[in-house]
Amino acid sequence: MTDIRTLLTSALDDEPPLGIDKARVIGRGRKRLHLRAWMGAAAVALVLAGGPVAYHAVDRPASWLPTALPPAPPTSDQHAAELTKVLDAANRPFTVVNKGDHYAGERTMVMESNPPITITLIVEVRWEVYRPCDDCEVIDLPDRRLVVHPSDGLRREVSAFLPDGTHIRVISTSDTPRVPPERVETLKTYASLPGLTF
Repeated sequence: MTDIRTLLTSALDDEPPLGIDKARVIGRGRKRLHLRAWMGAAAVALVLAGGPVAYHAVDRPASWLPTALPPAPPTSDQHAAELTKVLDAANRPFTVVNKGDHYAGERTMVMESNPPITITLIVEVRWEVYRPCDDCEVIDLPDRRLVVHPSDGLRREVSAFLPDGTHIRVISTSDTPRVPPERVETLKTYASLPGLTF
């Protein structure tokens, strides 16, 4: 009886050393929770800002988008500031700049790791007609056509084409497959914001 007791006691006394770094695992878990909380807060802010939550496709004739456009209206710093206000009002902090032939805003998030991970989000507003895209998913909404481009895992893109000639490109990239770029649903939300027009 004593031998069994001694064996059980010795088996439970000292744990073997862990093969993993406990502090590192906990730190990574906290970072993931922080990122998840940040993304959840962004989703709540979107809902509170009145952003689209569901996408209801509609049947459209093939000709509802223009096949040719008049010359593009001139770009201006004033309109870039107006586009910045549209994104700010939707809790999307971007500074949109006039690029001469289009408008663009970019936000970069660097996650602390070894090596650091960079996720970039770009919103562009252009003056272009819709051209079909191979292997793209097309969703016709009442006021725009959304085009979800194929992803290679490091880059995701959603475009929106409006009947007035506005083409909104939303692109997210990541420099590692360990942390993917923004979700397609997030990119659709940006591409569907009212007020983003050329």
